[in-house]
Amino acid sequence: MNIPETNFRAYDIRGIYPEEIDELKMEHIGKALGKMFYDRQMKNVVVGRDNRENSEITTSGVIKGLLS
Repeated sequence: MNIPETNFRAYDIRGIYPEEIDELKMEHIGKALGKMFYDRQMKNVVVGRDNRENSEITTSGVIKGLLS
């Protein structure tokens, strides 16, 4: 998965949809976060989003990754 480092900020992940960020890339990010949360024995996660049209798609990817 190739996501530019400049897309990662201290407080969020940004990118142009679908060129830089899409559901599959967000799923991979969700998997990585899920592993980190699991290793730290964190059991609760909140996934937030804004009201842009693509937010539902990218959020869905993160949630799929977290649950996998």
